[in-house]
Amino acid sequence: MKAPVPTSAEGVNELICRVMAQHPGRSPRQIATYFEAVHQVLAPEARRLEQENIALRARLSAKDQQFHDMGMLIARLATKLKKLDPEEPLVGKAMEYLDRKGYIAQARKNTLRD
Repeated sequence: MKAPVPTSAEGVNELICRVMAQHPGRSPRQIATYFEAVHQVLAPEARRLEQENIALRARLSAKDQQFHDMGMLIARLATKLKKLDPEEPLVGKAMEYLDRKGYIAQARKNTLRD
């Protein structure tokens, strides 16, 4: 029997129920056939999802690095601006924004040394 192919909107539970309906029976052989059919569909889908997960994690890591780098740059610019004009309100606003977004911890350590 040809292995069932998941539809684009079909979830795992729906897929299992559909395959189960195609393989009624209670004998050990019938149950083994059912499990093999489910495996034939879920194994490739699991591999595809694993690869998608790896790709998404890599993209997220790259975006995190971009935000970190941007935070560092903003903190450095704010520090330089503060040296030129200690009363500049934009410096405080920039640092508050970075702190609120969680980008400031490492940036503050590095820019305080400048």
